[in-house]
Amino acid sequence: MNRRIELAPDEARIPRKQGWTEGRRCDTEPHMRFFNVHAQGLLARLIGRTQTMTGEIQAARPEATPDPGENTSPTPRANQDEILKDFALERYKYILQQIHASNENVYKFLAIYQAMASTLATAGIALFIGYKGWGITPVVTRAGLLGLLSLITVIGVFTMLLVFVGVLTWLDYRNEECELTDEVVHPGFRKKPRVRNLFRWYETYIIAFIATSIAFMWWFATTFILPFVK
Repeated sequence: MNRRIELAPDEARIPRKQGWTEGRRCDTEPHMRFFNVHAQGLLARLIGRTQTMTGEIQAARPEATPDPGENTSPTPRANQDEILKDFALERYKYILQQIHASNENVYKFLAIYQAMASTLATAGIALFIGYKGWGITPVVTRAGLLGLLSLITVIGVFTMLLVFVGVLTWLDYRNEECELTDEVVHPGFRKKPRVRNLFRWYETYIIAFIATSIAFMWWFATTFILPFVK
């Protein structure tokens, strides 16, 4: 007896080949998703590793690779040169300070001489004018005037000696400055002082002024003051 198998309406519309293909595609979808996720993770790790290596190469590129056989530490000769340069600089500063101090000391010595000479000369004139009113004898007055003149002379000579020593000190430091600059900078950088320029130095005229003032006071006292003390 032949029976006729009836298919469901939905099943009757779907061909067998198309149903087999869709079923096959449904079976492979989980595998494809797993492969895609695994491939993306592997690609991400590969890109990250490549970027890390690129950054390391760029960071190491500016640094020069030292030669194992090359000594990168400073040589003793270089250290010695640096020490000598620093020493020369400090010595040059000290020399300039001493030259400046020598120039200022001359004015200080001159001011001391002017103050003391003026005070003693004023005292001598006052003694000459008022010795009779004060009841001082002519012998004592004459001795007092000579003593004041002698004291002014001693102060003047001592001041001239200090100024002269200051000039010698200035010459020594100037010569040392020239020798130092010839060695460190170049020869002839600073010219040495010449004694023939003596008339250009103000110390010369200060010494001449002190000597002239002392001579003038002695001449004036012996000519116009001491003869009238009677």
